[in-house]
Amino acid sequence: MPQEHHGYLDIFEEEEKTQLPPHRPGVDLDIKLEEGQGLPVKKIYALSQDELEQLWNYIKQNEERGWIRETYSD
Repeated sequence: MPQEHHGYLDIFEEEEKTQLPPHRPGVDLDIKLEEGQGLPVKKIYALSQDELEQLWNYIKQNEERGWIRETYSD
């Protein structure tokens, strides 16, 4: 952690989170897609091969945890 943030160390936990916080009405949000529409498939910015691999590992890990899922329309 950068030195300038060491004053906040007491609010961070050592262990990686393995669960989402509990659902809270009025706080949980869904992104509704229009019928037949999807997200654009394009790069936000260029990634190195290592960064791309890390991104896919992050996505896979969090899909397995159930923290993220494929999008769908109502």
